[in-house]
Amino acid sequence: MKLCRRARLTVIAVMAMTIAPLSAQAPTPRVLFVYDEVNDQTKPYIAHFREAFTSSGIPFDEAAAVDLESKDLSRYEVLVLHGIVQAFNSKSPIRDWLKTKPPIAGKRVYLFVTANRWFLDNLFKDLNGLLEKNGAKPVDAVSMATKETDDSLEKTAVKSFVGKVR
Repeated sequence: MKLCRRARLTVIAVMAMTIAPLSAQAPTPRVLFVYDEVNDQTKPYIAHFREAFTSSGIPFDEAAAVDLESKDLSRYEVLVLHGIVQAFNSKSPIRDWLKTKPPIAGKRVYLFVTANRWFLDNLFKDLNGLLEKNGAKPVDAVSMATKETDDSLEKTAVKSFVGKVR
């Protein structure tokens, strides 16, 4: 079947209008938000991150560090890690998970570490070092002392941080 020139141009134009919008939209990367654990100190931050991802239109999955064994990390291009110093020590489930050498090489990683005491710098350096040893240098990292912050400031910091995740 032979199409006349006008019909061919119409078919080409319709195909271009269909394909162009699809190619112009960059696919949203799959994001995994990882936090240490759920407790009284982490609950407000987890809520802030959920709200920030949702209001930014960023689809995400989430998991506590201890539940990461059940996650297929190959499904995620971006990891957002929130480590928090708890109980006046630098123990961290995220740090323990990173020591297992998970398959995160080449992933874009965003690291957010919070604390209200002395161990903030140590945990931040530990997590950065472990990420680099696993081949995933953070794209962005924030270390935030929380002794003088209130809920509003913490929420604003998280929203600003999540706004960089793309």
